Amino acid sequence: MVKGLNNIKYLEKNSRKYQYLTQIQEAIKLDFIYSLVDLNEFDKEVKLKFLELQRIKKKINSKQKDAEVEKFYNEIKEDKKLFLQILELESKLQEVLRRSRKSALNDIISCYKIEAKDEQFSFSELLKKAFENKIKPEILQDFLTKNFKAFFSLTPHPTNPASLEYTALGYEFDEIISDKKTLNFKNLQNNLKKILKCSITSKKKSSLDEMIECELAIKNIKIANQKLRQKLQLEIENSPYKNKLFLPEKICETALWSHGGDGDGNPNITAEILQNGIERIKKFKLESKIDLRHDAKDIENAVAEILDIFKHKFFLKNDEKK
Repeated sequence: MVKGLNNIKYLEKNSRKYQYLTQIQEAIKLDFIYSLVDLNEFDKEVKLKFLELQRIKKKINSKQKDAEVEKFYNEIKEDKKLFLQILELESKLQEVLRRSRKSALNDIISCYKIEAKDEQFSFSELLKKAFENKIKPEILQDFLTKNFKAFFSLTPHPTNPASLEYTALGYEFDEIISDKKTLNFKNLQNNLKKILKCSITSKKKSSLDEMIECELAIKNIKIANQKLRQKLQLEIENSPYKNKLFLPEKICETALWSHGGDGDGNPNITAEILQNGIERIKKFKLESKIDLRHDAKDIENAVAEILDIFKHKFFLKNDEKK
C-alpha cells in the first residue's frame, strides 16, 4: 500500500490525490518565500536572486529549466557569499518541501482505506478473516502480545552534523503541519523564520547533542505510538473480537546508539558517556534500551563468555535487561 502511494505514477492516476500533494507543497513554498521576504536579516539582493531562481524552476520544459538553473548559478558563483546563501536557502526550502510531502502522503495513506476497493491487508479485514476461520481470541491475543511491535534503532550521524537547533525546528515543523484542519499559520510563519535564520550544520556535535537529538525523535515516536494504538484498538472494538483483544501498550520499541552504544565505530563513546546515557534514559523515562551494535547477540554473548572466564557475572547470555 505504502509502496504504491509513494509511486508518483499512482498519484497521477488519481488527480485529486496528486493535486492535494502538489498544493500542500506550493502552499508551504509560498509561506517560505513570504517568511524570507519579511526578514530584515537577509539582503535585498539575496531575496531577489532567490525569487528569480524560483521563477526559473517553475518552467515546464525540463531541459530549458535545467539549462537556466545552471546559467543562474554560474552567473552568481563569483560572489561566493551570495552563492553560498542561495545554496543554503534552496537546501532549507527543499527540506521543508520534503517534510511537506511526507505529511501529505501520510494524510493520503490514512484515508486510503476509505476509498480503496482492495482491503485484504487492512487490520479490520484480518480480524474479520480470523473470526471467519474460528481463530480463538486467546490465540490472537498471544500473537499480538508477542509480535505486534515496530522496532526503531536511533543512531547519531557525526559525519553529517546537522545542528541541534535545525533538527529541533524540523520536528516542530512536522508537528505544526500534521493537523491541517486546525493549522496555526502564525506558528508556521514563526517556525519558518527560525529555520531561515538558524544554521543547518554545526561544527561538531557533542555526545550530549546527539543524545538530545535522539530524545526529540523518541518524543515523536511516543506520540505516534499513542495515536496508532488508539486507531487500531478502535478497529478491534468494531470487530467480532470486541472486548476480547487488546494491543500492547507499547507498539513502538526504541533502541539507542547515541546513549553509549556506538562503541564499535564512534571514538567519542566512553564509559562516562555510557553512564550518562543510562542516567538520562532513567531520568527522562525514555523507555528505551541501549544498542551495543544493532542488537548484535554475538557481541553480547562474546562479552558474557569473556567475563565468565574471569569469574565476573555482570550479565548472563540472553539477559536482555542487563
